[in-house]
Amino acid sequence: TTVGGVINFVTRNIPSKPTFSSKSIGGENGYFNNFTQFGGKFGKTGIDVSYNHKHGDGFRNFQEFNVNEFNLKLIQEINDKHTVTFKASFH
Repeated sequence: TTVGGVINFVTRNIPSKPTFSSKSIGGENGYFNNFTQFGGKFGKTGIDVSYNHKHGDGFRNFQEFNVNEFNLKLIQEINDKHTVTFKASFH
């Protein structure tokens, strides 16, 4: 029996040109989801920021949810062979 596990969160590659996108979805039971992201490379620095908000009433009584997620990824190129990467998430 296995009790533990590993989750590998893979973030997207930073776009070479600044890119902005936003997507909204709505549905039954008060469901709403909005995902917005911005990313790009500026000189030797790359940034990728995303924000996701979703909420709904759930399928049964007392299953309401309200979720906010924020992700940040920074990459700094030091030279042709070395970079420093910083990732942060808030849920």
